[in-house]
Amino acid sequence: MTYPEYQIDPITLREILKDPKQTYQWCLTHHHNPEVVSYLRMLGMFDEAKRLGLKHIENATSSTTKITATLRYATVLQWTQKTQESIHLFLHCIAQAQRESNPIIEAFAHQHLAKLYLENEQIDDATTHALKAHQLRSEYDPDRLFSTQMVLDVIETIKGR
Repeated sequence: MTYPEYQIDPITLREILKDPKQTYQWCLTHHHNPEVVSYLRMLGMFDEAKRLGLKHIENATSSTTKITATLRYATVLQWTQKTQESIHLFLHCIAQAQRESNPIIEAFAHQHLAKLYLENEQIDDATTHALKAHQLRSEYDPDRLFSTQMVLDVIETIKGR
């Protein structure tokens, strides 16, 4: 399946859609795909992303599916300034991924929690989670290491000020 393209803003570390209109059309035709939650978030359609995110959590058929659905939902909450709720869900997902021995999902959760902490100027917490994501991705998911390095680069830039 081909997904809509986006790039990561090197300052905010948020996704920027290359073609929002095409992405919206993609969401309409792929509404059962769990990734739609992320794309609706990128489009700024937060209420719809929350509604659909909760639906995917409720309908999850495995613990891995539930964790990934919860991560998507937590990121929607992050983008809508529901910081404490989002932190709670990210930490829950980290614990679940550890119980499931799923370092790829654990790394994803650590990285997104690091980004949330960065947005809230909690640099020490951001550093802790970014380094954990880097460690896990170095060993288990090297193809995504570049995005983790972007987070660490922003942290280093902030620390250097």
